[in-house]
Amino acid sequence: MKSLVYAWGYNNCGQVGSGSTANQPTPRRVSSCLQNKVAVSIVCGQTSSLALVDNGEVYGWGYNGNGQLGLGNNGNQLTPCRLVGLQGVCVQQVRSVNK
Repeated sequence: MKSLVYAWGYNNCGQVGSGSTANQPTPRRVSSCLQNKVAVSIVCGQTSSLALVDNGEVYGWGYNGNGQLGLGNNGNQLTPCRLVGLQGVCVQQVRSVNK
């Protein structure tokens, strides 16, 4: 069973994961490499998101100006990108920490 991921709203940093920065007023399926994955946990912030899939891979997209997506760079990510730095790590949950 696939768990589809949808996003919508303001999209100035690619946080909708659509491949562009055009605002998305209605729900749209987050595309790219998540299409054939089973999402088991998702955390969303104002400008970025992370998804954990059932095999333990973590994907991030959206604002990355300070490298917060963990992709090894500081460029915004317009589509989900696998965090290769976590390869081999058994990730069980992604979550947001409120300060």
